[in-house]
Amino acid sequence: MAAWQAHGMFWLICHCFCHCCMQARIPMLADKKNFIQGVDVFGRAVGITQVRKHFTKLSNPHELMLLTCYNIDALVALCDRTKNPGCRIATMLDLSDCGLANLDFQALKVILDTLTSHYVEVLDVMIMYNPPLVFWGLWNSFKVLLPEATRNKVIMVDPADIKQLQDIVPQEVLPVEYGGKAKLLPVDEAVRAFKLPPYPHVPELMSGPSSSNGVDAVADIASDADDVADEAASSKGVSSAQVSGISESAVLAAVQA
Repeated sequence: MAAWQAHGMFWLICHCFCHCCMQARIPMLADKKNFIQGVDVFGRAVGITQVRKHFTKLSNPHELMLLTCYNIDALVALCDRTKNPGCRIATMLDLSDCGLANLDFQALKVILDTLTSHYVEVLDVMIMYNPPLVFWGLWNSFKVLLPEATRNKVIMVDPADIKQLQDIVPQEVLPVEYGGKAKLLPVDEAVRAFKLPPYPHVPELMSGPSSSNGVDAVADIASDADDVADEAASSKGVSSAQVSGISESAVLAAVQA
């Protein structure tokens, strides 16, 4: 198996399971810190993360990578393609009540690296909502490491300026906590509520004369997940970090090969 095929197959294994299996693979979903609300006036899907529910010492980079891709795939699927043909997304990090234990800049780097490397030009804006004083010193040191294009997508919003959110996010989409009328919708609930395909190619894999054959095939692939991951990591030109992330286009190419 070629390195890129092993790389793509590993990500396929991580993605091609039913929603319940993905919940088992990503325990962070149980934290209910990630939410998908709907679309804003520009047709961008709106995602919210309550950072106070994240704890640096409990963070797992690989699990965070899976969670990030799970969220992004769902957000992209929700975008209004008439208003937003490029399927750009808007995310907000709610930093209210955060302390040093919650401010995980390594996790932020994983998220931004995933977006810039595997979901090029998908992020349209990242809102930092209600950043505490302790955030600013860390942010000023961290932001110099980001590409200018990424820095320009990050904006700070104070609760006193909440009209910025109300102007772009409809009341029925914006949660009550931020001046709207909606309730927060955890990402796993949003996937069901909006009937989103977290991984749009899964139905294609399961289609055919016998859908059970597709399920069995994925199960067979899953049984060799560790071997495939090791092969991808050890192959020339593919690092262990690369094994942790790949774009959907590369996965689809691996499936069609």
